[in-house]
Amino acid sequence: MISIQRKLLCVRICNQYFVQNVVPKKNKDTLTGFSHANVHIEGTEPLQTVYIDLLKSEETLLMEIEKENRRQIRKAEKQQMQYIVLENPTASELKKFQRFYNRHAKLKNTYRCGFYHIETMKKLAEKGHLVFTYMADQSCKMIYCYRVYVTDGEMAMTLYSASNTFLKTLPKTKRQLSEANRFLIWKNMIRFKMKGVKVLDMGGLTDEPSIRKFKTGFGGVAVTVYSGYTANTIIGKLTLILRNQLLGKSRRRNE
Repeated sequence: MISIQRKLLCVRICNQYFVQNVVPKKNKDTLTGFSHANVHIEGTEPLQTVYIDLLKSEETLLMEIEKENRRQIRKAEKQQMQYIVLENPTASELKKFQRFYNRHAKLKNTYRCGFYHIETMKKLAEKGHLVFTYMADQSCKMIYCYRVYVTDGEMAMTLYSASNTFLKTLPKTKRQLSEANRFLIWKNMIRFKMKGVKVLDMGGLTDEPSIRKFKTGFGGVAVTVYSGYTANTIIGKLTLILRNQLLGKSRRRNE
């Protein structure tokens, strides 16, 4: 399990990842946020994600990947793409990713990566729980795609993924982008396996058919996990009410 803490104004927030089996006791923090807990906790909601068992052999992992994805991975291997891993990203690298991600989010009409999310990643990086990965061209001047993970050494979960929006405008570069995305996932699977990570969490399934098809196309099994916030104080309850109102307005703007 991973636990990070921060304070925003008078609100103390504790974020916990991968809580296992036992429901944690309420603490002195204003709010406790849970991400992909394996047990239901007050304030959390169930969601499906895909777990890939990295204890399997490399050959088995590859064969369990959907055929078209394997084909694109093999094509990407021949293109001399550069696979980059940052285990301790700097503040400037976080900002670079934020700009990249927000261009992607604007095109997808989804939530942006803001100050709060950057601070979360900084906290995770400080404790050695954040891994940045991306695929670039041979000269490393153009980034195709990012995948950012939170990991405790046994579990690794996709925290963010983003693609180069410019490359989607042309058929040739769109194909390269598709291949780079799949190659990046495969390289990360093998890297985490070599590091001793047991399970790769693909980061959650949505109702969008294309997203479900993509994430389930790398093998693994669908499981139910739980995410959400628990209020530990009166201020915490009021904060959650305000947060839900703001999220509701944001969803309506995105509709």
